[in-house]
Amino acid sequence: MDRETRLRLERQLEEMRKRMATEASDLDYETQRYAIRALERILARDSEKK
Repeated sequence: MDRETRLRLERQLEEMRKRMATEASDLDYETQRYAIRALERILARDSEKK
């Protein structure tokens, strides 16, 4: 994955974590938690390749 894509994913991950702290809905919380884990796996897999 190129540097720009990685930075974009990391930025999105941080934004989701910040939003998760303020969301009140349980459904939103679970959805965001799932998305955060998916992004973390993508970034971890990319780190392993290098």
